[in-house]
Amino acid sequence: MAVTAIVMGGRYLSDDWPPLTMLTGRERRLEEPLIWIDEARAVCVPAGFICDLASIPRCLWWWAAPDGVYRPAVVIHDYDYKTQRVPRSTGDRTFLRVMDHVDTRDTQARAMWLGVRVGGWSAWRKNRQALQLQQ
Repeated sequence: MAVTAIVMGGRYLSDDWPPLTMLTGRERRLEEPLIWIDEARAVCVPAGFICDLASIPRCLWWWAAPDGVYRPAVVIHDYDYKTQRVPRSTGDRTFLRVMDHVDTRDTQARAMWLGVRVGGWSAWRKNRQALQLQQ
C-alpha cells in the first residue's frame, strides 16, 4: 500500500515521534499537527489534541508498551475514536496501515489491530455518548 505522506509540523515524519507533552496520568497533548495521507484517506490531527496512547494492559507492556514505534498510529486512532468523523472500521483500518508504515512488527501490529476490533467498541460507545452530550 503506497503512502503519500505522514507530515508533522510541515516536515515529513521519519524517526521523529509526534511531539507529545505529558498532562496527567496517561493523557498527552499533541504539540504539532499530525497528517496522514494515503490512497484510502487523509486525516489531520490538530495540535492541542489530547490522547491517552494505547490502552494496553500493563501485564503486556513488556511486549507492547502504550508508547512505542506505533505512536503516530495511536494518536490518529485516538483522534478517530474521539471525533468519530469516520466509521469505527475505517479508524481501525487506518490504525493498522499507519502501524505498517512505521515498521511496527507484523505480529504486534496485527495483535493490536485485533485488540481494537474486538475490544474497541466500549471506547467507541463511551466517546459517542460524550459527543452526544456536547451537542
